[in-house]
Amino acid sequence: MIFQTKRLILRPWEERDAGELFRWAQDPLIGPAAGWNALRSVDDALMMIRGQYAAPEVYAVCLKSEADDSEPCTAMPIGCISLK
Repeated sequence: MIFQTKRLILRPWEERDAGELFRWAQDPLIGPAAGWNALRSVDDALMMIRGQYAAPEVYAVCLKSEADDSEPCTAMPIGCISLK
């Protein structure tokens, strides 16, 4: 499922997001604030996407301005949200 607002897209995580996830999740100030250790590699990011981020109602938060108008799933993630 994909949710859209004027500025944001919430979409399922995809394996191709691993590089971008690693880019911001390797920061030692990011992971611990979210409850996990900073990621050490793109493979760690891929395992997170395949594991925790594959759970129901876990979405990549993307800026709508970065999305291709014909395909909102092309926007790169800037964060994560879990709806519970």
